Amino acid sequence: MINIELQGYKSGADPKRLRYYASAITGSMNIEDDKWHTLADTKVIFICKEDYIGEGESVYHIERIIRETGKALKDGEELMYINGEREDDEKYGKLMHDLNCTRAEEMYYEPFARRVAYIKQTEKGRKEMCEILENMIELERKEAKEEGEIIGQKRGITIGEEHSKIGIAIQMIRLGKLTFEEIAIYTGLSIERVKSLAVS
Repeated sequence: MINIELQGYKSGADPKRLRYYASAITGSMNIEDDKWHTLADTKVIFICKEDYIGEGESVYHIERIIRETGKALKDGEELMYINGEREDDEKYGKLMHDLNCTRAEEMYYEPFARRVAYIKQTEKGRKEMCEILENMIELERKEAKEEGEIIGQKRGITIGEEHSKIGIAIQMIRLGKLTFEEIAIYTGLSIERVKSLAVS
């Protein structure tokens, strides 16, 4: 069982967070009659924008080691950090390149290229993206409305809606897959506002 997480900043890639995710996966498994050998292997992968470990490697594999012998315990659990700052490695470097790339024709991996081309270059893809973003904004709007009703201020609702759009725009800017104009269309913010978020 594999859990893959995209981490924009080092603060989200704490080793104890990997440990928690791995334990959550293991805890969700059912074992009958103490047949522990049937427990599925687990892998938690953190793809980090920054080099969390800081040793310059493209990938860091983390497994339990028996301290006295230096041998792996082989309990079926593996943790991985992938360094998003490296784009020169044959396998992981190409993956990082594609995650940071905005042009489908410049991507190495065909599944990524097809999806980006579909979203950015087809009417159906753009419509699908708009629907996803509208659902996100609607959910944020609902939460803001509920909060506004609780405090009894209509202004709180308006502020909440604006903050939800800004939050979504910031996430899209960080992903780097869309132009400022596209982000403005999807979120309903002005191009000037989007550009200001990109440099703030």
